[in-house]
Amino acid sequence: MATILIQEVERLDRVVGQLLDFSRPTKPTRRQVAVRPFLETAFRRIDPAASKTDVRLELTLGAAVDAAYFDPDLIHQALLNLYLNALDAMPDGGCLAVHADLSNDATDLHIHVSDTGQGISADGVNQIFDPYYTTKSTGTGLGLAIVHNIIEAHSGEIQVESTPGQGTVFHLSLPRVRSGESHEQNAT
Repeated sequence: MATILIQEVERLDRVVGQLLDFSRPTKPTRRQVAVRPFLETAFRRIDPAASKTDVRLELTLGAAVDAAYFDPDLIHQALLNLYLNALDAMPDGGCLAVHADLSNDATDLHIHVSDTGQGISADGVNQIFDPYYTTKSTGTGLGLAIVHNIIEAHSGEIQVESTPGQGTVFHLSLPRVRSGESHEQNAT
């Protein structure tokens, strides 16, 4: 009985934490971040969980990807939410791949997070960023709403493509520089 009670208290703590994260206005504290080590570190955080479920991790970075201007804590939180959702979608193994590159004019950083999991129905794709929408029996429905808020707070965009039974891809686009600056000004 005590074990069940502790588990339920922990679950409620997670729910309240996510609710607070969602309801709190997101104000990024942007700074220049070296993209390669940032993405490598964020990816390594889920390696133990991926190993337990036999999920292969692949990280590919375009040659020109160097630095971008964002809040590393918030973007780390957004990526971690996407990674954990991907792992949940692949309980019997699969591949979680992250690819980062630059837009053609090098003003945006594009991060693509894909999995070979269960995929999301067309109706689900239209609702996944809505607060409290979930398909998980233990989910709160706030994880992807928080991701959406973080990306929008960075003046970025997030899109999703999914095929049931084949997997899902999240496309994130983040401006690389501060508002009103060019890439050359930010690099100095």
